[in-house]
Amino acid sequence: MKMNKIIIPAAMLAVGVALVGSVSSTLAWYQYSTKAQAAYIGTSVGQSENLEIQKKDGKWAGNLPSAEVEKLAGADVTPKNLIPVTPGIAAANGNLGKDDALPEVANFKNSIETGVEGYGETRGLIATNVVQFTLNIHYKQVDSQVSYKAKKLQLADLTIMDNSTAPSTKGDLYKAIRVHISAGDSHRLYANNGKVADETITTATYGFLDTINSGTDGSGDPIYDKKQGYEWETQSQQNVMYGIENSQQVAYNTAYRSGNLNNLNWEIGELPAAEAGLAVTVTIWIEGWQKLSAVPQGNADRVGESPESAMWDPQAYSNKKFNVGMRFQAVDIQ
Repeated sequence: MKMNKIIIPAAMLAVGVALVGSVSSTLAWYQYSTKAQAAYIGTSVGQSENLEIQKKDGKWAGNLPSAEVEKLAGADVTPKNLIPVTPGIAAANGNLGKDDALPEVANFKNSIETGVEGYGETRGLIATNVVQFTLNIHYKQVDSQVSYKAKKLQLADLTIMDNSTAPSTKGDLYKAIRVHISAGDSHRLYANNGKVADETITTATYGFLDTINSGTDGSGDPIYDKKQGYEWETQSQQNVMYGIENSQQVAYNTAYRSGNLNNLNWEIGELPAAEAGLAVTVTIWIEGWQKLSAVPQGNADRVGESPESAMWDPQAYSNKKFNVGMRFQAVDIQ
């Protein structure tokens, strides 16, 4: 039986250049506050405070450029040639909530077997299809000696975007990017659909797919895959359901804005008063069940009223790059 990936392979990424932008502190360690018609004059005591992240070589810095994050992710040794995948959820219903922990990277799914319900056997090295790294973050104070302070760590910004900013070349691949951030028992899944009114993004992680008649030349009949069976058998006339029926994935939308409300300033965890700091695990993948606008010619989804599909046109998405950047801030523990 011919094996088909859940999505045509797309988006070979240059991780060091385009995948992870920069990670930095937004904390101003020293500032004055003034009110109208009043002035404040103070004296510096020579004290500095910094939010720092540990690099691969063990040194600490306030900003990690993409090359440093690439080292943490192991992409400098094993390149990340990402294809669309989806987390393999152990729960019977297949749901992944916005505050849920992720399964092990090895359990991500990246294939189906044409005509067979669910998922196929895992193909290839999943570890190269998912980007995962750990950021150790601490809050350091320096005066006459070095010490470390307990603080609350927050996510101040998370930017998910296509690498191109030119309107003529900008696409919608960014909608398929998922970023999961975890520290201890605290977890959050993020995505970006570009709509400020949507607080969360729900993705159906199941459905009918047309994997056979999705050639770019428009050949073949635009019909969904049928269950395995001979022409005289009933099941051969039934559409096959891929994934886990009625399952869904829910993520916080980074584009959400409602007055002063957004999905940022999330409290990730508490920074301990120790050099080792807090371990924050970041996982990034291209979600294969996300429906995008560039659909192959001859695909069944192109005949619908809303021609978006989880089958992507390889001419539109292959070798595309995307950017993910994040900033953290520390606040006092009340």
